[in-house]
Amino acid sequence: MTVQVQKRATSFNLPERVGWWARLLREPQRLLFPLVVAAGIGLWEGLVRWQQYPSFLLPGPGVVWRRFLTVAADGTLTRHASVTLIEIGLGLALGLSAALLLGYLLGKHPAVERLVAPYIVASQSVPIVAVAPLLVIWLGSGLASKVLVCALITFFPTLIST
Repeated sequence: MTVQVQKRATSFNLPERVGWWARLLREPQRLLFPLVVAAGIGLWEGLVRWQQYPSFLLPGPGVVWRRFLTVAADGTLTRHASVTLIEIGLGLALGLSAALLLGYLLGKHPAVERLVAPYIVASQSVPIVAVAPLLVIWLGSGLASKVLVCALITFFPTLIST
C-alpha cells in the first residue's frame, strides 16, 4: 500500500515594505507634532529677528542650542542636573514616606482622620507656588527648601491615593 502525499504551496501575506516617507503620507497625523515643533521654532526665530529683542531677554534658537552644546561639553549641565536629581529624589522620598505613614494612620484610626483631615484639606487651599518663597525665606535657598517643596508637591496626591 502506498500513501500519496500532496504538497500544497502556502502563500503568506507579507507586509509590503515601504519607506518612512510613504508611511508618513499614509498616516498624516504623524506629521502633526514635527510640524508644530518646527512652526514654533520658526516663530521664535522670527520674533527674535523681526522684533530685535535683546539677547538677554529673548535669545534665538541658535544661541540657545550653541549654549546647550557648550554646557553639555564642559560638564556644567551634568553637574547641575545631578544636583537637581538628588534634590528631587530626596523630596520624593520625604513626601512619599510622610504621605504613606499618614495615609496608613488615617485609614486605620478614624479618630486621627477626624482630627487631621480638616488641616490636610486646608493646606491644599494655598498653592505651593505661594508657599515656596516663604520656605526660601525661612530655610534659605539651600537644599532644605528645595527638598521641602518637592515633598509638598508629592505629599497630597500620594496621601489621597493611599
